[in-house]
Amino acid sequence: PPPPPPPPVTTPVADAPAGEEAAVEVPEAPAVRSSLTTADDPERRWTVDQVAKLAGLSHRQLGELERYGLVVGESVDGTMQYGPDAVEVAGLCKAFIDTGVEPRHLRMFKLTAEREAAFLDQLLLPHARRKGRAALRDALEELATLAAHGERIRMLMLREEFRDDIDRIN
Repeated sequence: PPPPPPPPVTTPVADAPAGEEAAVEVPEAPAVRSSLTTADDPERRWTVDQVAKLAGLSHRQLGELERYGLVVGESVDGTMQYGPDAVEVAGLCKAFIDTGVEPRHLRMFKLTAEREAAFLDQLLLPHARRKGRAALRDALEELATLAAHGERIRMLMLREEFRDDIDRIN
C-alpha cells in the first residue's frame, strides 16, 4: 500500500488572521511517484532530428545539452536515440535558451539533481537493497514522496528569494 499522506504543514499565510497559522497542504506524492519512476511510454525512442524538431532546438543546441549531460541518449545500432525524459528536458531547456541562457549554464539543474539523488540514495536505499524487492519498492515509494517534498521546498525557497519583488507587484 502507498504510504499515508504527510500531515499538513502549518505556516504563516498572508490571509490568515494576524498571529495565527493556517494549514498548507503538502503536494501528494502519487503524481510525482509516477513521473519519478516511469515515463508515459518509457520504451518510445526518438532520433536526434526528431528531438531537435520536437523541442524547437538546433542540432548544435541539442548537442550542447547532451555535452553538458542534460539530455541523455543511447546508441542503438549506431544511431543515437532518446527516451521521453530526454525529449521533455530538451523542451524545457529551450525555454531558457530562448531567454539567452547558454546550455552550459543549465548544468546547474543536473548538478543539483545529482546531489539530491545521492542524498536520497544514501538516506533510503542501501538498507532496502539488502532486504529484497519489496523493501526496495517501499523505499522507492518513500523516495518519490521525499522528492515531491524537496520539489515543494525548492519552490518555497525560490519564492522567499524573490519575496521583495513579489511584494512589490501585489
